[in-house]
Amino acid sequence: MTQPEYTDEEPKVEDAGTFWKRLKERGINTDNVIQIPVTWHHEYLAKRQIVASGARLDALMDKARAFMEARLFMSADNLDLLTLWATATHAAPVASFRPILALTSSGPGSGKSTVLKMVAALTPNSFLQESITPPALYRHVEAANKGGVRPTMLLDEVDTYFKRHDDMKNTLNAAFEEGGKRIVSEKGTNDNYVNVTHRIDATFAVAGIGVDWVWPALQDRAFMVHMVKLRSGTMPPQSWVSGRDKPQLEGLAKQIGAIVKAGLDGLRTAQVDVEMSDGIIGRDRDKWRMMIAVADMAGGRWPKRARELALLISGPDDEAAERDEQERKLLRAIRVAFDEAATDRITASDLISSLRARGVDLAPTVGGDTPHVTADGKYLRTKLKPYAIPNKKLRFGDKVVHGYDRAWFEQAWRGL
Repeated sequence: MTQPEYTDEEPKVEDAGTFWKRLKERGINTDNVIQIPVTWHHEYLAKRQIVASGARLDALMDKARAFMEARLFMSADNLDLLTLWATATHAAPVASFRPILALTSSGPGSGKSTVLKMVAALTPNSFLQESITPPALYRHVEAANKGGVRPTMLLDEVDTYFKRHDDMKNTLNAAFEEGGKRIVSEKGTNDNYVNVTHRIDATFAVAGIGVDWVWPALQDRAFMVHMVKLRSGTMPPQSWVSGRDKPQLEGLAKQIGAIVKAGLDGLRTAQVDVEMSDGIIGRDRDKWRMMIAVADMAGGRWPKRARELALLISGPDDEAAERDEQERKLLRAIRVAFDEAATDRITASDLISSLRARGVDLAPTVGGDTPHVTADGKYLRTKLKPYAIPNKKLRFGDKVVHGYDRAWFEQAWRGL
């Protein structure tokens, strides 16, 4: 790629055609210029006043995807996800959030390690390891950052050693957000232990067999890709041969990185208010910020495709939405039961009877005359457990039976 060519004029709000025509009039060769989407190229130039010569980013991403498709047995959705994720790692220096790529499989022979090798070739400052201790990881990441680069840490076979190192899980949790850090106790001089702060400024991809090494916080911060064992009839057209294929991907990565690096200032701003479905919320929304911003920068099919993937992978879950609505219905019915009883305490038996009368779906009675020892009572306790609402024995007159106190529900009711 040739050196970027700078403009000395103030960017103007104009249509894309006029913009490129004006560059040609200034003698800038636009035959092979990055086609920055019209929706944000003015802001990009206002930040950098730069037009970089070279291949189009969307074309480079298409090439990277086609390269992987020929060597992996993987769905179109996952291939697009890998391409977007690998491209976004080049924007890590300005990314507010760095989602983790997590590869799982039910057994060996699925191609997880091959994916990591391809990702290593496509990402900046990659470091691929099959085993590493937390202290070694901290030192590598800090050394890389002192050298002015953000490393991409690729950890294979994590099912064999994550179980031995809970610190690794906490490290990956911290790495998700820019500025994440770990405070650990380390031996200092004179055998004294001191607290040392380690910044985890790196992007991570991990791969392991099974799912017992996967913890809830990882699922919240990662793109989970499950791979299946390769069998006869599912083999990809080509095999990965490192000596032949790695240089090709590294060449693509160099071009991709140069384009993304030239647009870092624009991406820093674009990720904040990037447009995506309102149904994508919380950390799921944070995971997609930079990936969609990079897709917008690339243009071509990628802006639309990135948003389709975001909605498919992180959008509303109809079954989960139905469960949430059932829980809200239960909480509302419990509030009505307390209001009608005009009391701050209610027995489990009376509460269940009130819920039944209001058509709340409860588990069928499995026997016994006292509702709190039936499936209804167990169902109620299970549904209220996530809200930290206990089921205790309380005094009602001269009896001590299982019941509920209104105060226990106040916080849960605020969310209705």
